[in-house]
Amino acid sequence: MLLLHHSPSYGKTGLGLQRRSRRALDTFVARHGFRVMLTGHIHVPGARSRRMAHGEVLEARSGTTLLRDQYPAEWLAEGGGPTYTLPQNALLVHRLFEIPGGAIEWRSALHLRTPGGFEERGPLPGAEAFQVWRP
Repeated sequence: MLLLHHSPSYGKTGLGLQRRSRRALDTFVARHGFRVMLTGHIHVPGARSRRMAHGEVLEARSGTTLLRDQYPAEWLAEGGGPTYTLPQNALLVHRLFEIPGGAIEWRSALHLRTPGGFEERGPLPGAEAFQVWRP
């Protein structure tokens, strides 16, 4: 597993990796045989699988757990508050499972912040079950 701040698959608005850095990262990931990359920075949870020279690699992109996801009432009461919606705080819980035949699956569950705390909302779309090892 490789932890990264920036998502190599996110290239919009200048927040992603530059082309040269992305190529160097792809070479590094393949050379060391990483199967999972955990990334952040974008504050929107999601996942995708990428085919690389050594096989499929799962990128699980976390949300944010501690940043403001609601505007304070006083900002809105003043009438000059922001006009866009903040992303809902989310966190991912990752688990490894042995499946029949001895293979290992990586599963990620999405938890969203609610008034009662973080509640599980099911598998992270795109990362429901990803095989990271097989005998």
